[in-house]
Amino acid sequence: MYARVTTLEVPPERIDEALRHVREQLIPKLQQHDGYKGFIVLGDRHSGKLRGLVLWENEEAFRASISAAATASLIVRLILRLLFLGPPNPDHPGSLLPQP
Repeated sequence: MYARVTTLEVPPERIDEALRHVREQLIPKLQQHDGYKGFIVLGDRHSGKLRGLVLWENEEAFRASISAAATASLIVRLILRLLFLGPPNPDHPGSLLPQP
């Protein structure tokens, strides 16, 4: 089994909305990929930090998902940022970009 971890932050008082978005929007998109095995979310309600762990059946499924997962991660981070934090701050480099 292979996994990919994505981290994002939302205002703590809006964490339930963020989780609902993940459940209703992101997971159904992931389920469309061959080899998808599951999604685990870990969150801290005090800080608003969320970590998502996407599980893949094998290396082939994981590698096939990398481009799609990176795109989905960027889209989710952008949507959540716009919904919960407002427009990006150009003075905060990488605020919307996937971490290397």
